[in-house]
Amino acid sequence: MVMIDGVNRKVEWVKSSLTVEANIMNGENSGRMQGSWSMYLDYVGTYFPYKGQLRRTADCSDEEFYNIFLLLARPNNKHTIIFPFGTRQLQQEVYISKVAWKLIDYNPKNDENLGTTVRRGYNWEKVLDVEFSPIHSQWKAGGSLRGVL
Repeated sequence: MVMIDGVNRKVEWVKSSLTVEANIMNGENSGRMQGSWSMYLDYVGTYFPYKGQLRRTADCSDEEFYNIFLLLARPNNKHTIIFPFGTRQLQQEVYISKVAWKLIDYNPKNDENLGTTVRRGYNWEKVLDVEFSPIHSQWKAGGSLRGVL
């Protein structure tokens, strides 16, 4: 299970799909110094963006997985997610910069009339490709790493 917004969602990380980067950001005062041309870095902090695949667990229904997709695709999103981080975990606030879901096939014979709506016979992959962008620096210059559990 993956903890998203304080709720254990019925998804898990696809092994070997999850990657984390350490983006070390510098401020506007960074640059080459006149005369020596040595580099001066005005550190702001380190951000940890993640990319990976979330797979639905065996007990996750089609409707629950659809709602997880909608949760991640919401345009005004800000989520607190707990990620694997070395031998520990990292809790951070992120926004979703991309979520992709692949359609496998469609069989109109599986359409189901629900009265006011029709549930179509679409068959979607059980995996979402997601890119998570951090909202805040987890490690500010001169400070300590935050969010490690």
